[in-house]
Amino acid sequence: MSNELVLTDKAGIRHLLGKLETAALRSMAERLGAVRSAHDVGKRALLDAIMRTPLGDGLTAQQVADLDLKSIIINPRAKKWTALRLLYGDGAEDMAATVSVEPASLRERLSAELSVYFRHYTAVRWHEGAYWIRIGLRERERVTYRKLHRFSTQTDTIFVIHYPRTKFALSSTVKHEHRDFIHVALAKAFECDRVQPLSLSG
Repeated sequence: MSNELVLTDKAGIRHLLGKLETAALRSMAERLGAVRSAHDVGKRALLDAIMRTPLGDGLTAQQVADLDLKSIIINPRAKKWTALRLLYGDGAEDMAATVSVEPASLRERLSAELSVYFRHYTAVRWHEGAYWIRIGLRERERVTYRKLHRFSTQTDTIFVIHYPRTKFALSSTVKHEHRDFIHVALAKAFECDRVQPLSLSG
């Protein structure tokens, strides 16, 4: 994993950290030694304290991916979601789909396929019975993460939600030129024949 800092703009780092819940910031501040006790510390003060630690000097691509995914788990309505159907061959389509695997294993499967097409950074978390996935395609290298407005408008970042043992997933917007590659990678990760977008979104 690269230790190269891809986000060094302090306003951008604070913006990304500010998407997290206060409880998550309290835990982070204590873990970083930014405060002795974060129990009664407000969100702004927590951000100030965290920004004074080495984390405030810059984030790696993987740190950006992990933090960005956490922010979407907190606020999924920030994205428009499209339904995907996982299709299985040999009559297996009517069966329950993927069984549970460790998030790290799912990330490994996904990254192995994506690495054929893109330089990318992928984060996978297990939250309330579902896999939450963030795929960041680094087409523009450092500039992709350094420009603050890219955090809210970047369409090179894809989020996916999948509940194991179901035949469906949800995906955020995917650029047309990336769609086939992303769907092939998801099919490999979920061990299905192919992924079919449905005309259901919201």
